[in-house]
Amino acid sequence: FGFPIFLLRISGEVGASDGILPVGILIAVLIVLVPLGIILHLFISSCITHVALMLVGGARQPFETTFRVVVYTAGTASLILIMPICGSYVQWIVQLVYTILGLKAAHEISGFKASMAVFLPSLICCGLVALMIASLLTAGIWFAMPWDL
Repeated sequence: FGFPIFLLRISGEVGASDGILPVGILIAVLIVLVPLGIILHLFISSCITHVALMLVGGARQPFETTFRVVVYTAGTASLILIMPICGSYVQWIVQLVYTILGLKAAHEISGFKASMAVFLPSLICCGLVALMIASLLTAGIWFAMPWDL
């Protein structure tokens, strides 16, 4: 979301000629880059999901199956974004549920394995952040101690 705002800032006001990029070029750049960003995001998230499936022992089908599930659930759940105010929050929850159900059906695994495959990347990320904060706090406490021996 920061990239289009950045481009709007350097393009200047609509109708003004003092911007670096004309608005027409800005729109053309966004028309090309936004779909590429969406495709890249879907590919990376399905790679992460498939690796998590392999870690929990649930990858019974090839990567293409996981990619299809992730793309289908993202497209289906994105229709909820038209809801004002709370659409993005509801979409996030619905996409999680759809992804779990889709992985369960496509890979023919249990709901627990599908849930673990969906939540494992978040658990690992939160665990690493907690470990980093704990180590920084520990290092700060360690260096703040008066070690005059």
